[in-house]
Amino acid sequence: MRAKKIFKKPFRILTLFAIVILLVGSRVYPPELELKRSTRKSRARKTLLEVPLAFGKTHFIVGLHQEDMSPRKTPTVTYGHDECTVNEAYFSPDDDLQQKLINLIEQEKKGIYLAIFTFTDKQIADALIRAKERGVEIELIADPGFLHDRYTKIGLLHPKGIQIFVYDPKRSPGNASTMSNIMHNKFAIFLDNVDGKPLVWTGSFNWTKSARLSNQENVVVLNNPQIVGRYIEKFHALKKRTIRYNKIHASVGRASKSKMK
Repeated sequence: MRAKKIFKKPFRILTLFAIVILLVGSRVYPPELELKRSTRKSRARKTLLEVPLAFGKTHFIVGLHQEDMSPRKTPTVTYGHDECTVNEAYFSPDDDLQQKLINLIEQEKKGIYLAIFTFTDKQIADALIRAKERGVEIELIADPGFLHDRYTKIGLLHPKGIQIFVYDPKRSPGNASTMSNIMHNKFAIFLDNVDGKPLVWTGSFNWTKSARLSNQENVVVLNNPQIVGRYIEKFHALKKRTIRYNKIHASVGRASKSKMK
């Protein structure tokens, strides 16, 4: 009788051990263990960490799946040999700002509003003329200083049907003196561009050779609806402080250029 009890206990242990081996080997879990296991998995998949976009490429993050670490894609224009990314900053002369701007002009489908202080870049002027020829409506506000600039390309746009507006300091709520009241903006509003959305190009960059090749300039390209809307409002407010460019302005410009020769 006592011998039976001695062998009974090891037998129970061996039996229990065999059951455990079978369960693990066949990957069968009791219902309560399976529930805990699935809960842990779902929690792990929902684990999101606020990290820099490139962080997952060089760091291993416990609890963060590879698809969660991939960087968000930003819309880009790949028209021509260069590209321009929305919600990005660019700098000259390090970045080819001329080509990036031309790419956006060539991408535009509806209309462009421009406010520019100095404009002597013929390649940008040619891109605007091509856009006008394919049906893009273009309006440009310029500082009156261009009337006396022998290198300005604004005069090339008017004969092609692009509307030109000349800033008039007397119509501004600021100081009416032309020496201290200039239209110093350098922005472009595109109404239907990357991904069919409006966007803004703005910064210190004048459309000149020196700004492109020599000066330390900056530009940001934004498609935030609130920001774009604010720029559109400002453009129309500026138009109320202008007079339309006409033959008289053109003759003034020609006269001042002849004096410089």
